[in-house]
Amino acid sequence: MASRILEAATLGGRLPVIQGVTEAKLAETYRILEGVKNGDTRAIAEMKYHLGARVGETLTTGNDFAYNVAQLLGADVTVRWDERDEKDIKWAELVDVETFSDFEVPKTYTIDYNKINGLARPTSEPGKPAHVPPIVPEGSPYPEFGISGELAGAGDRLHKAGLAIGATFEKIVRDPQFVSLIPGLLLNALADREEWDVFSKFQALLANAALALAAGETIDGVPTLPNAALSPEAVDAALTQVEARKVKDKKIGDSVSSWTLLVAAGRTRQANFILNGQVYRSIRKTDANGNEREFGVTIDPIATQKVTQIIETEAFSGGEWALIPSKGAIRGGNKFVTLGRLRGHEGPEVRVENLTGSYISGGAVAPFEGSFDTDSANFRGRIISGGFIWNPEYMIHSDGSGIV
Repeated sequence: MASRILEAATLGGRLPVIQGVTEAKLAETYRILEGVKNGDTRAIAEMKYHLGARVGETLTTGNDFAYNVAQLLGADVTVRWDERDEKDIKWAELVDVETFSDFEVPKTYTIDYNKINGLARPTSEPGKPAHVPPIVPEGSPYPEFGISGELAGAGDRLHKAGLAIGATFEKIVRDPQFVSLIPGLLLNALADREEWDVFSKFQALLANAALALAAGETIDGVPTLPNAALSPEAVDAALTQVEARKVKDKKIGDSVSSWTLLVAAGRTRQANFILNGQVYRSIRKTDANGNEREFGVTIDPIATQKVTQIIETEAFSGGEWALIPSKGAIRGGNKFVTLGRLRGHEGPEVRVENLTGSYISGGAVAPFEGSFDTDSANFRGRIISGGFIWNPEYMIHSDGSGIV
């Protein structure tokens, strides 16, 4: 059983073995924790003993038990993290994940289609977009294009974040079972950090006036206000404006297949009601031959499959809303916002920090006795991640005020 439990506690070698952890100690720690979880009074007494809650001693003491608990908790947190339902991870519906090798500002690379061998690109095929590779005539060399690198916007970097949960004498005496709650507490806290890494970038973009909805008109010519409140007409005008923008000489409307509507927390039901309420209008137009014709127009961004989902975010408040490309909807190599992780540290990590004390009293040496005598321990959860803005032009937003 010992070898099996070490395999499980390291997830097959995925997690490193913490100093002070052995197969025998892991097996004994697992037995005690399972007993504590089930309310076994003997197991509770053993856990207090190993974490320094022994009665009648001048000073409390501990041992490698805390390290072995940390090893098991780390495996538990990682497994729970991997098994999360993507439906419960809001940001996972919005952005892709990238892995970086260090903490420096990352770069992404694209082909520079504007120059060939350092010279201005000639026009060999009239009307062909610049990003489409040219025809290579028989016997001719292939044109050599350059590679351009770009830094993530605003100097975004990966960062370390986390928190500590203390296992003190008092907590152990009051409720020994709280140790079994640590994985869930750490998991929820670190998941909130990762979600904020994404949504904080949307909040930063919301403050960019250059990305705001301007005065415009719907597809049938009805005028709309700048920063208009959410309505089918406002969304239609926003789609027209954002799709006319360009990113690296590519028109956004030609490279984005669908859009996501972001609204403030608690606004999904209202947004669904507004956008599912179709707007019908009858308009008259005079054709090129001078004949007057009457048309029926329906303004419905959802029915036309342009807006495919509505997602709430705490980064927005009140009537604020925005359109961003749906996940995976950008064709080509351009990116909007991504979540970054550090290679080799893609998930949460659990560590233990022991505060040293002195073992003075007599008695048998505990089976977990290690190089440190402790009277309390902090279990620390850490995650390394970060949100990255690459091309902000893909967002169009409104504060809902109807004014510039």
